[in-house]
Amino acid sequence: MGKSLQPGHYGILFYTKEAKGAKIYELRHPHKRDRKQGYLWKDYGGKKDGLHPFGPLISDVWTDIHRIKHNSKRDPHPCQLPLHLMDRLILMTTDKNDIVLDPFSGTGTTAISAKRLGRNYIGFELDKKYSDISQEKLEQVVPNFKIGESWVSFYLRDIVTIRNNDWETLQQYFNIPNPVRSIDYQKTSLKKGVAIPKEIEYHTEKNNIEFEQTMVKKIPLFTEKILDFSEKNKVAAYAATTNHIRLNAYKGYE
Repeated sequence: MGKSLQPGHYGILFYTKEAKGAKIYELRHPHKRDRKQGYLWKDYGGKKDGLHPFGPLISDVWTDIHRIKHNSKRDPHPCQLPLHLMDRLILMTTDKNDIVLDPFSGTGTTAISAKRLGRNYIGFELDKKYSDISQEKLEQVVPNFKIGESWVSFYLRDIVTIRNNDWETLQQYFNIPNPVRSIDYQKTSLKKGVAIPKEIEYHTEKNNIEFEQTMVKKIPLFTEKILDFSEKNKVAAYAATTNHIRLNAYKGYE
């Protein structure tokens, strides 16, 4: 078995100043299904009439979000996390226009998730290459991950996370199987005409960053040159609302 077992999970720690009044919301994810037949994985037996149309509440173990496996989907960064993982954390702990801070921003995954979910964000990054990538990606992002007035997380043109208390307003946008027990073999789906935002894809080749919209022609980038952070002991920091980006330089510590 070797010297150690290979890690097969990420640990997420949640801290708050006070337990009472802490902002944390219940979330739901879609029912897990067999890929070929479409039936539910879990056998609910005689409880199928009580199934939630969208899916179960999220527990403290998440098996529906996986690491980024393919280099074609990655930035040139060793610790990049999936965007829809950050979506879930931000939906669980923040509201619209709240500020999300990432002091180790990398290539901007947290900031991108925050912006597309209508949150403000602040990020810090020492490496100029990573801050350049973050800036270019953020200029392509708009706060449009929502259905009606409810913010949701999309992945592969499907909704993967919603807030439990948003279901009352969201259900009007779904085709819900009737009777409810037929969810066992029939998926709750979005109605025709409901707009699904296009996810940004990007590729790195010979240190050049290109962006393309899913199923849309490649679009050119028109970005302003940002400050030169090539000097040692400097950190790139950006603070932004959903409509504005500001970039500053701060001298780092020895």
